[in-house]
Amino acid sequence: MEPRKIVLILGNGFDVDLGLQTRYSDFWKSEFCPKDYPAPLINHLNQRWQDNLEAVRWYDLENELLNYYNEIAHSRRIPDVITQEEKEFIIKVNLVNYSYGVGQEYQGAANSLLQKGLLKKNPKQFPKYIMPYREELKKSSIWRDREALKKIKEGLCNYLNSINKPIPESDTAAFHLLLAMTKSADAGDFINIFTFNYTRVQMRGYELKEIPVHYMHGRCEDGKIIVGTRDDLQMDPSYDHLDQSYS
Repeated sequence: MEPRKIVLILGNGFDVDLGLQTRYSDFWKSEFCPKDYPAPLINHLNQRWQDNLEAVRWYDLENELLNYYNEIAHSRRIPDVITQEEKEFIIKVNLVNYSYGVGQEYQGAANSLLQKGLLKKNPKQFPKYIMPYREELKKSSIWRDREALKKIKEGLCNYLNSINKPIPESDTAAFHLLLAMTKSADAGDFINIFTFNYTRVQMRGYELKEIPVHYMHGRCEDGKIIVGTRDDLQMDPSYDHLDQSYS
């Protein structure tokens, strides 16, 4: 019998069947997700699925990056999480002096920033207020959006690395599929696995022997992954970080 040529293509359902918590909602609810970072993109994603996060898939994130860009391109308005008055407060006001009542003209901006969680009361006595993202908030919203996508990728890699443990033998379809592939390879078949997941394809904690695995969007272990939307659009260069090709 001639050796067979077999191509196996894997998506996130494969990891989920193995018992890994790799759903988009798992990451977004984890401490590794930068959901508090003050960027318009993060604000957009936080508001988009607040009522039904469990139904969100990874392709929904990619589609939402496109929706976010289309909204900006259509309205020709750059969104932000802070107002101009708030930005003036961030740039001009010395928080040490402000804690003693200086700069009452910015009281409204300060209260607004407190409500947004961007200005916080220091649990220590001095200074009275702190602003964890002060230097970032002085930058443009586009700069913060670029940083936000970087933080999403870094956070996702760190999250997946924290849960990407060796998978024991199980009665799942995913495990038996890998087992069948290893047996086919041992019998002389030519196997190629193409995975769109960021996690390592493994059997009992080891890389598959004699089976090439192609990581189409990178591996979380390497810290370099592709996260982005369609790359067949003529995007404004200011937002090319949303493009898959940029990754």
